[in-house]
Amino acid sequence: LWLSQLTQGDEHFRSALSHLGWSIPSSPLRLTIGIIAHIFIQAAHRTLPGYFIGRLEKEKEIVQEAYSAYEHIVTRSAVESDTLVSSYCGLRSLNLAEAARVCPLMDRAYATTAFMFGTIPIHSLAVYYLNRANKFIQLEYTANSKMWVSLLNCYYSFGLGDFESSEEYNTLAADLAGELGKHWEKEHAWIVQLEIALLRGQ
Repeated sequence: LWLSQLTQGDEHFRSALSHLGWSIPSSPLRLTIGIIAHIFIQAAHRTLPGYFIGRLEKEKEIVQEAYSAYEHIVTRSAVESDTLVSSYCGLRSLNLAEAARVCPLMDRAYATTAFMFGTIPIHSLAVYYLNRANKFIQLEYTANSKMWVSLLNCYYSFGLGDFESSEEYNTLAADLAGELGKHWEKEHAWIVQLEIALLRGQ
């Protein structure tokens, strides 16, 4: 059910990205080249943040629109184990969020990138970006971003078999979803809670 809902509107998001001039490469070769390029861009962001982070601040509105599309696609493609697409979209969305210095998106981007690396899996990078998301959310708190970061912490912990941590993060995500009136996210959180309970023999 979750995957079917993620798939809905995928063509719309790809079309929107193409219209913005930030389309997703169509071939495996171009995706690979794009991933390598964005790895170097992310390295530049980490090495010289004062120069690179915030360079697209004047384009925040466009970046926010593009980020939403990339986030949808990276989540769906990661679940489907489409590593090339999820890696490209994850890194691209992270670099855009940082370049525009859109604080509510940066914590989401760190968590999404962690989720992407966790499904590959490259756990050292997944932990690195999850730690950035968890630290950043303390500085730039919004309930919506906190819900997203908690949800992806839940998924990562679930994948590692750490059901106790997964349950804690999932409960927090469900509570925030309820406060925000996000009914689908809350229902999904309780489905995850049921899966955790079953795996723990409860």
